[in-house]
Amino acid sequence: MSISKFKIEMVFSLSSRNYFVMAGNILEGGIGIGMQIITEGKDVLIKGIEFVDRIGDSAICFPAIVLEFKSKTEEECLRNLFPPGKIISIQ
Repeated sequence: MSISKFKIEMVFSLSSRNYFVMAGNILEGGIGIGMQIITEGKDVLIKGIEFVDRIGDSAICFPAIVLEFKSKTEEECLRNLFPPGKIISIQ
């Protein structure tokens, strides 16, 4: 199985749904629901794929990876694992 690369541009949470969202750019390969993000310690399952519009000086649409969290502690862990600017590997 090939490894995909994704650069995180921005992150945010949808706390009412327990979703953590990472919007960014696919650098290599493809991403999809059910794929795993490779991290130090444990792999993280991708719950969904969406598109995020960023409105500012120019309108940009980013692909976004949706992860699910079960607690505020787990949400904070995801924020620490996946900061903006980080390139992650997905399989």
